[in-house]
Amino acid sequence: MAYLRLSGRNSENADVNFEVRGLPCKLGRAVSGPFDILLDADANLSRTHAEIFWDENKGQYYIKVLSKNGIVLNKTKYKIDEIAPLENNAALKIGGTRLYVLFPADGDK
Repeated sequence: MAYLRLSGRNSENADVNFEVRGLPCKLGRAVSGPFDILLDADANLSRTHAEIFWDENKGQYYIKVLSKNGIVLNKTKYKIDEIAPLENNAALKIGGTRLYVLFPADGDK
């Protein structure tokens, strides 16, 4: 079961596709947890750059910035320790990696 997918291009302009299969899920260049995603070896990408999690009370996915380099979500810059809600088809830039956040179709959950 995939919670959501991240699809786009890394810093070398290669296609990348990731499935978030558990939460919380950390994103970065040197992550090691069971559900974490190794994005790229990009120098602008921190070892642990951001974390995707689910807020049960709000019924919403969120991303928390864990890096001083920040992220860009839908053209808005977020700094370290800031939290932003994730929506389907959101445009996410982490380091040189550009991704779209894709929620599974109802039948695919």
